[in-house]
Amino acid sequence: MQRFFINLQNIERKQKKFKVIRLFLLGAVIFNGVKLNAQVPANESEQWFCGEALPEGSKSLDAVLPTLYGIVSGKADSHKNWGLMRQFFAPNAIVTPLFHDKNGKVKAKAGSVDDFIELNKVYFKGKSFYESEVKRTVFTFGHMANILSTYESRKEPDGLPYAKGINSFQLINDGRRWCVLSVTWDSDSIFHPATTEKLNHAVGKF
Repeated sequence: MQRFFINLQNIERKQKKFKVIRLFLLGAVIFNGVKLNAQVPANESEQWFCGEALPEGSKSLDAVLPTLYGIVSGKADSHKNWGLMRQFFAPNAIVTPLFHDKNGKVKAKAGSVDDFIELNKVYFKGKSFYESEVKRTVFTFGHMANILSTYESRKEPDGLPYAKGINSFQLINDGRRWCVLSVTWDSDSIFHPATTEKLNHAVGKF
């Protein structure tokens, strides 16, 4: 009987020892987890859908489009602030220009902001280009906005427009600022001429 009690005491001692070891290991895991979280701060760009940057004018919906029109406009081979343009677009934003062949068949090619920038550099190399807004209609709900913006394209700031059309912007406010989710546009052609009256009527009905 005495031997039984001695064995029982040994078992209890071992159980207490294992319990202490388990508590120590658990504490080590918790400590290391807290330390790891402290060493790896949250990525700010992941907190904001529009990205980490906060460019001037991005908090105001009214300021976004004039900024973008200003960036793409300028004298031949002049410096354009493409970095600023990237900041006004959401990561993975889509840019979809529409083209027309000689038979009037439309071709759409969706791409990234960088694709648009490279296309702009090639198409307007050695050419002056100025694009200005004529009229816009804005629809907002919650944190989203849709804008139809009538534009005119010129070779000189005060010259006659050689092209007209409508830019369609979709934007989102991530709680801190506005950024462009997607944009597409269609310009006038012989198959759908863009008279000022027709463009204003189309934008006004949005």
